[in-house]
Amino acid sequence: MQALAHRVAPTCAATSLASEYCITQTLAPPSGFLAHAGLPAHELPATECLQDTVARVVPYWNETIVPSLKAGKRVLIAAHGNSLRALIKHLDGISDDDIVGLNIPTAQPLVYELDDDLKPIRHYYLGNADEIAAAMAAVAAQGKAKAK
Repeated sequence: MQALAHRVAPTCAATSLASEYCITQTLAPPSGFLAHAGLPAHELPATECLQDTVARVVPYWNETIVPSLKAGKRVLIAAHGNSLRALIKHLDGISDDDIVGLNIPTAQPLVYELDDDLKPIRHYYLGNADEIAAAMAAVAAQGKAKAK
């Protein structure tokens, strides 16, 4: 299971995704987010759970990426694994229970083909299937190492 099973309750809002799916944010606090505008440094969250990430990523998808796609542009998204997990959860309608088992391989291009309504037709990784499977296993192993 992913590191998403690590409980970090302080920043997990009461939504459908249970707080046990929280992860520790390893980067600087998200001080640049509009949701945190005006907060003193000591009140900035030090963690972010997947439900918080979904709440941050989905509006960006709707307000920024969707208009670009509808304008006929091709969009390249480079993001942290949890941000990608949130977007994949949204696009594919993956349940809260199933999303924790999704292992997104690091630095492996993932292509989504979308219909006119921007619903996924199919998605696939570019590259050697064996290398991608090994990268997925490496991500899964990271979560197991953290759980110990």
